Order: sequence, then structure tokens, then C-alpha cells
Amino acid sequence: MRLEDVETAVMVGHEPTSSAAAAYLAGTGSDTPALKFIAHGLRTATAAVLTFEGSWADLASNSAVLTMVVSGRDV
Repeated sequence: MRLEDVETAVMVGHEPTSSAAAAYLAGTGSDTPALKFIAHGLRTATAAVLTFEGSWADLASNSAVLTMVVSGRDV
């Protein structure tokens, strides 16, 4: 399976790369509290949820919308 063949992807990583990737991708329309949260780094078992409309090849800086940050404790 190739990334072009799926609608949803999950990226798993460690800090500081996870919050840096979320901040890099988050653009116009992103949730302000979520942006503030990732600016301080993601805690263990926490996910940044982003949406993106377009082809995977067009995913770039500020091209996605950060919709929320979810902790494993919230589930």
C-alpha cells in the first residue's frame, strides 16, 4: 500500500519532532488552544490531530489545519 492510496495516515514519533511537525504543518484555521499546546511540546501519549484537503504530494508547511490535541488520558 502506498500513501497515495489512503485517506488517513497516522504519524508516530517522539518529542521534540512530533510537536515540531504539527507546528510546521498547521496553517490558517488551526485551533488556537491546540497551537499553544504544541508550542510547549506534546506530553507522552498525546496526539496532534490535523486535517488536510488535497493530495499527499501537496502537503507542505502551513497547509493543514490543527483541529485538536488529544491526550491518552482524555480517551
